[in-house]
Order: sequence, then C-alpha cells, then structure tokens
Amino acid sequence: MQPFRLGRRGRLLAGAGVVVLAAAAMTAWLLRAPNRALGRPVTASSPGGYGTTAQGAVDGIHYGWLGYHSGWGKQWWSVDLGRPHALERVVVYGRASCCFNQSIPLALDISLDGKDYREIARRDEPFSQFDPWEIRKLAADARFVRLRLLRDSYLVLGEVEVYGQPK
Repeated sequence: MQPFRLGRRGRLLAGAGVVVLAAAAMTAWLLRAPNRALGRPVTASSPGGYGTTAQGAVDGIHYGWLGYHSGWGKQWWSVDLGRPHALERVVVYGRASCCFNQSIPLALDISLDGKDYREIARRDEPFSQFDPWEIRKLAADARFVRLRLLRDSYLVLGEVEVYGQPK
C-alpha cells in the first residue's frame, strides 16, 4: 500500500488554510476586549492578610497563591473602573489550594456612584482558580463593581476581570 501523499495543489491548499487560520486567530486576539479592571483602584472592607492586598485581585495574575485574602466578617471588595461602562462579563477567580466554599454565598453588586449598589448576580456554589465564576451577558451600566460576602467568612479572590465598553 502506498503512503498518502499530497500533490502540489494539496500542499498549496493546506498552506493557505494554515495562513487563514493563523490570521483569524491573530485578528481575534487583537480585537478581544480588554480587562477593564486590570490595575484599576480598589477598596476593601479589610486589609489583606497572608501577604496579600486588595490590589492583588486586579494585578493580571490568574493562577498562583492568592490575589486578596480578607479578614473575618461580612467582607466586600470593590474596583473603580474610572468611568461608567456597559458591562458585558465579569470573571471571578477563587483560590487554588483549598476551602473553595469559603467565599460563598457571594453577591456581585454594581454602582454608578460608589454609594448606591444593586445586586445583579449571586453565587452559591464553590468556585476556584481553575473553575472561575463567570457572569455573562450582563447588559448593565456601572463604574464600580463589588463582590460582597453574604455571611461571616473570609473573602478570598485570585483575580477579578471586568469586560465591557466605556460609556
């Protein structure tokens, strides 16, 4: 039996296919929406513990130790996007090591002024760095995005990403 061989036309078509796929991947990468929370100012109900700070949850590091670990209580963490955005998606990465139910139940709140918040999503199931909580199709306007514990516990975040278009 003869091994399969591509003729000249087949090689040209295969090469063109690779170029088209590479161009499509590059275009998708260039046009992807930026993470609007990355490096933005944050506030939290308590200073970080275990060598973390509230800013650690928007430093761009998805996987690793901890981005932010709060003290005990009904804790919250908030990011200021700088101006109102039409929110599309929020991704919340938890911890990697253990205790995945530690930061639940958790509410996602939004605000235009940083004073009056409204809850737009709630998480009752554990999440982690490898299985983040992703809230899609928000269709909501906000300048501030807050994560708020609904019980006394520790708020532990690996990273928080916010996607949307400036208003």
